[in-house]
Amino acid sequence: MPKTHIARSEQETIRLARHLAKKLSLGAVLALRGPLGSGKTTFLRGVASGLGSKDLVRSPTFTLLQRYGVPRGKFLYHLDLYRLSPKDLDSAGLWEYLSPQNGWTAIEWPQIIQRYLPKPHWEIRLEHRSPTARSIRIEVVG
Repeated sequence: MPKTHIARSEQETIRLARHLAKKLSLGAVLALRGPLGSGKTTFLRGVASGLGSKDLVRSPTFTLLQRYGVPRGKFLYHLDLYRLSPKDLDSAGLWEYLSPQNGWTAIEWPQIIQRYLPKPHWEIRLEHRSPTARSIRIEVVG
């Protein structure tokens, strides 16, 4: 069942994401949805922190993929598909990240590959409420 939260600051967004990270099983895929500037990367900072990563989390808009180390040899993969089409995933070799064996995957702009998202996966929808507040809807799909 979807649950909607209101985060009134960046710190609240990160705190909520840290809490979610504790619920993620190995191999989980998160689909991060929301307009530009809605807090997708900020949310992912909290997930990475909650999984134990000390790496700097930043948007992979121009690199397509960031990999953050997590304790015990695991990784959090961060894909940004904003500039891609499904056929680009083949040439970029990104399909393997839809079922990570050694970590978790978070995808910004997942609508580009909607029909290929694994079931189940986590849907995270972020929307602007004010300059500092965000509505964050979290649900498991499939």
